[in-house]
Amino acid sequence: MSSNTTISVKLTEPLVAAYYPLALVIIGTLLNLLTLIILCRSTFRDTKKQPIIHYMRAIAIF
Repeated sequence: MSSNTTISVKLTEPLVAAYYPLALVIIGTLLNLLTLIILCRSTFRDTKKQPIIHYMRAIAIF
């Protein structure tokens, strides 16, 4: 029975190694979309009222 658990452990390691970067990309994309939605709101788009927000928005995106 110990050989069966060893085989199952060896099979899960490549799966974790393969899907971990994919999960990071998906989570990062969702967070970037959330940031874009927040920064495109009308509160942040009025550069005449608060001009510093315009520059902070550029820093936050990049």
